[in-house]
Amino acid sequence: MSQQHTSSLSHNDHHPATPRHVYTLGETVFDIIFKDEVPVTAKPGGSMLNTAVSLGRTGIPVSFISDYGQDPPGNLISDFT
Repeated sequence: MSQQHTSSLSHNDHHPATPRHVYTLGETVFDIIFKDEVPVTAKPGGSMLNTAVSLGRTGIPVSFISDYGQDPPGNLISDFT
């Protein structure tokens, strides 16, 4: 007698049939972009922020937990997230 295997993935997408919420926790940094050895811009980054953004773009519910200042750089991060 054979056993049936039931997958947690639906046939139409690669996400679990029951949605799960992912939490990422980590530092937020500024990725400084250089051109010809001169800084031209800075963007919020950090491995967990980048992970949260990537997961969110695929439709996975995600929350990013971090700490940053209440100053102009912190405002840029807040606006980004």
